[in-house]
Amino acid sequence: MENKKYIDWHTHTIYSDGLDSPAGLVRNSRLLGIQSLAITDHDILAGYWEALLEADKGGIELVPGVEISTEVYHILGFGIDPKNPELNRFLDKVQGLQAKICERRMEKLQAAGFSIDMKKLKAAFPKSRLGKYNILLAMLRDAECAEKIIRKYGNIPSDEAFRLLFGNTE
Repeated sequence: MENKKYIDWHTHTIYSDGLDSPAGLVRNSRLLGIQSLAITDHDILAGYWEALLEADKGGIELVPGVEISTEVYHILGFGIDPKNPELNRFLDKVQGLQAKICERRMEKLQAAGFSIDMKKLKAAFPKSRLGKYNILLAMLRDAECAEKIIRKYGNIPSDEAFRLLFGNTE
C-alpha cells in the first residue's frame, strides 16, 4: 500500500481574504484528510497563531507560512519564523501599504458610483489584512453595492464581478 500524505500549503482565513476562522479551517482540513496545513494569509500571521491549538488537537502538522503582497507578485513563504521581529515589522509595513492601495481602489469605485468606503470594509472584515477581494466581498454583502453591480453588469458570478471591478486597478 502506498503511503500518501495530503497537504494544503496555500490557505487563507478571516485574517486575509478567506471566509473561515483559523480553527474552522483546521477542522475542515482535517475532515478532508489534510495532514499538513500552512495558513498563508496575505501579509499577516495572526491566523497561524490562532490555529496552533486546533492543529495540535487534531493531529495536523501546521507549517508557518505567509503570502507577501508586492505591487506585481504574491510571494509564498513556508517554514518561516513567525516570532521573527524583522519579519513582523515588514508585514506591518506591507499591511499599511495595502490599506493605502485599498483606499485608492475604493476611490475609483466611488467615482464609478459605488458606495464603498473604509468604514464598510473594516466593518465587514474587522480582523483582516485588507485587499481587493475583501472589497469585493464587502460590496457583495452591502445591499446598495450589490444592487448596483447587478444593475451595471447583470446577474454574474462573483469571479466575473471581481474581474470587471478590479481588472484594471492598481
